[in-house]
Amino acid sequence: MNLTSIILLSVGLLFLLLFFLMLFLLKKKSAFLTNTFGYEIFSSLPLDKRLFFYFLLFVFSGISGSGIILGLFVFKSIYLNIISITFILGYILICLSIICPLSLYKYHLACYYLGSGLISSSLLLFFIGKVNTQLIVDNSLISMPISTVFLLLSVTLLIFIINPNNSSFYKLNKVQIDGQITYEKPKINFLALEEWSTLIILGIVDLLFIIQFILLN
Repeated sequence: MNLTSIILLSVGLLFLLLFFLMLFLLKKKSAFLTNTFGYEIFSSLPLDKRLFFYFLLFVFSGISGSGIILGLFVFKSIYLNIISITFILGYILICLSIICPLSLYKYHLACYYLGSGLISSSLLLFFIGKVNTQLIVDNSLISMPISTVFLLLSVTLLIFIINPNNSSFYKLNKVQIDGQITYEKPKINFLALEEWSTLIILGIVDLLFIIQFILLN
């Protein structure tokens, strides 16, 4: 069972790496992840390439979530089974936020904040399961260093969620050039940067679970 989980998580991680590789190859040179949302990049691409990116994202989320569910199932713990479900829901919502346009900003923000909240909560609950022996009978099999990194990632996501700069995601900088007033993107759009960073964090979570499940063998 652990081997299957390791394979699924490894394949999921490869799909995420392929996603970012193709993203940097196909996006416009003027588009930076520090201030550009996913839908802005995808909307400039032909439909077939756009669908390819969507395919990569949702294969990543589906395969990774399945790997986590199967891997945690070996503990035969209702507590961990619930956590695994919140993980896969969080993965799917984060991927939805990457492709959802800001013209549907309520859905975009809901997907991002709810997804980040679920992942942050899942990581925190996993750490708590390690330090509280009453929640998981055989929690000695869970790596303390990995659980500690999970805690740090949980706190990072929480900081993303409560960042007050996120509320200005729609604002442009007013610039005057030769007497002409124009508007341009700020060099850093915190919400866009956090969404990409959260997707990278999901890749780190995959890698840490792969290590955790290898240690169980």
